[in-house]
Amino acid sequence: DSQVYEGMMTMVTSQESVEAINRSADLVQFHAGYINDLDAIVGDGEHGINLAKAFKRVQEKLPPIHKENFGVFLKGVGIELIASGGGAGTTFYGMAFLAAGKAAGNAEEMDAALLREIFSAGLEDILKRGGASRGDKTMIDALGPAFEKLDESIQSGKDVPEALRSAVAGARAGAISTKEMLGKKGRSLYSSERALGTPDPGASSAYVILCGLADVEPELPL
Repeated sequence: DSQVYEGMMTMVTSQESVEAINRSADLVQFHAGYINDLDAIVGDGEHGINLAKAFKRVQEKLPPIHKENFGVFLKGVGIELIASGGGAGTTFYGMAFLAAGKAAGNAEEMDAALLREIFSAGLEDILKRGGASRGDKTMIDALGPAFEKLDESIQSGKDVPEALRSAVAGARAGAISTKEMLGKKGRSLYSSERALGTPDPGASSAYVILCGLADVEPELPL
């Protein structure tokens, strides 16, 4: 119908995507301390600082990796995140960007349909590599609901900015829900009782990253 068609026709350029990645990088660096504090409850307390360093590296490399098509651009972001050596969480994000870049192919502009495709590819990659399910108190508990809300929004004919804002709402609700979960995967498995009542650091960082992409200010603490 015309409503769906209208949403699909709103295109995002690669330059706008560069600005979105820059916003995410700035937010991750600004809120690194908060994410670190959450990570200290379940691990070594370095998820925030590792992610901040990784995204700073991405920002420094953005001019050369900013190409005309989304595939090259997203893969470039993924490569730099992985190359930062910032631990498992950072690597998961990096691999997700690589998968998203593969899904994007040679597209030079992004509509809502392509956004759905690349988000889905990134999420599937994390699910496959991490082996976590919803309810395990991991980043999947934020990214899963984020994709569901994004998908619903796109199906109803919303454009890229609106779909991303819907994803943020899903991620926030998902991250908050991890406060009442007992960890079943990764570090949170070994400190599940101690971490009860606090949100998962990976779910929280996923929320912050999505806020940057959507140009929404994170509501923290969760």
